[in-house]
Amino acid sequence: IMNSPSETLESLHKINDNLTQCIQMLHEAANWERLVQETEAQFIAQNLDGVARRLGDLEQSKKLLSGMPEAQQRSRKLEQMEEKLEQLIVPGLRRALEESNNHELGDNSDEDLVRFIAVFRQLERMEMIEDEYSKTKSMYAIRKWDDLLETSQNIDFRFRPFLSRFYDKLLAVIENEQHRCVELFGDEYGVEVLARVIKETLSLKSFQSKFKDELSGLPLEEIVLVNGLSLEFAEKVLGLVQSSLKKPEIQQDQSEEINDGAIDNLNVTTIEHKRHISLDLKKKWARAKT
Repeated sequence: IMNSPSETLESLHKINDNLTQCIQMLHEAANWERLVQETEAQFIAQNLDGVARRLGDLEQSKKLLSGMPEAQQRSRKLEQMEEKLEQLIVPGLRRALEESNNHELGDNSDEDLVRFIAVFRQLERMEMIEDEYSKTKSMYAIRKWDDLLETSQNIDFRFRPFLSRFYDKLLAVIENEQHRCVELFGDEYGVEVLARVIKETLSLKSFQSKFKDELSGLPLEEIVLVNGLSLEFAEKVLGLVQSSLKKPEIQQDQSEEINDGAIDNLNVTTIEHKRHISLDLKKKWARAKT
């Protein structure tokens, strides 16, 4: 049966589309191999920025070749390269985070940290750098406790004045982080990272243990006053985070999303912090009645 001219034209059009698609896939397969070679060269040169950019290109190439043979091998190859980059970058990231504790806002020495953040953003691994950042900063805050406690032992030590001074120092650290987090991570992530830093700090077992040890020897009336200090501190901290959410650069929907997540986590942390005081208060009260 002879095809009509229109049917013949349609068949030729389909053949042409298939050929074009095959040529594109062959070009993309060659592009994948070229990108792999370039990425390996960037690894050898220790150019982490270059590696991150090419890994992004490889991710796009992998998606375009998803229907072609050896798709699993390409996925595994990309995963191996990403893991290799993380292994190279994390030690340097941690050094940069430690060094940033001694820098002032806007200090050019933060350039390394900014570069690492850009690499993780390129890799779409912001959660990983947020974890590292919040853990490092929380440990820095706890060192403030230890340093202050060491200097306070040389005088007539009383826990409530010590705690008041510690809260003042911790609040200063948090205020500094309020600006630094936005400076480093931008409005999209800054407030969320700030809330995570506070949450990590107040929920550290080492901090809770230190706090509990100091409370155990206090008289009932002193614990009541300590409880008041903690309540006041918690209100100031929440106020700092909530003030960041009111900045005009943060859109309303983004503000609500952060509020539902970060602020809720922070509330839980401060409530848990105060719970330790309340439990100890109840024990003291029960002993006082007997």
